[in-house]
Amino acid sequence: NKMLYRDLKPENIMVGADGHIKLTDFGLSKIFQKTKEKAFTICGTPQYLAPEVLTDDGYDSSVDWWSLGCVMYEMLVGKVPFRIPRDGNLSYDLYTKKVTYPDYISDEAKDLISKLLVVEPKKRLGYGWDGANKIKEHPFFEGIDWKEAWEKKIEPPFVPELHGIS
Repeated sequence: NKMLYRDLKPENIMVGADGHIKLTDFGLSKIFQKTKEKAFTICGTPQYLAPEVLTDDGYDSSVDWWSLGCVMYEMLVGKVPFRIPRDGNLSYDLYTKKVTYPDYISDEAKDLISKLLVVEPKKRLGYGWDGANKIKEHPFFEGIDWKEAWEKKIEPPFVPELHGIS
């Protein structure tokens, strides 16, 4: 089975007491039972919404990789990659605008984000049932031992100091 998260955004990414990242709010999630299954519900947060969600063709877990690209861009640049109109009207054309990167963004980060923000889902890095592995192999993540990360054996760069919590 494969899960579709559909609401990846900074507000749903928390730092645990141990310093490891945790996702919250699985209210929009869906579990796919079949490999070619698609979802059709228009849901999610507009700033992180993949363009295919707005079409009638349905979508798969590639929408989460688009959202990851948006979140990474925002974390590195300080703003979302696509400006949502004030009236909230989203259009597919909005996503075809070129994303620009400040000079301080590394080539590896630019390359990864640009491959996550590909409008055509089948050409987007992460597409398919083994898509997560393709992303983990990207040079941006060079040197990361994913098994160690999964088992929380990697020392987090930040561990919050908590007081008065039992």
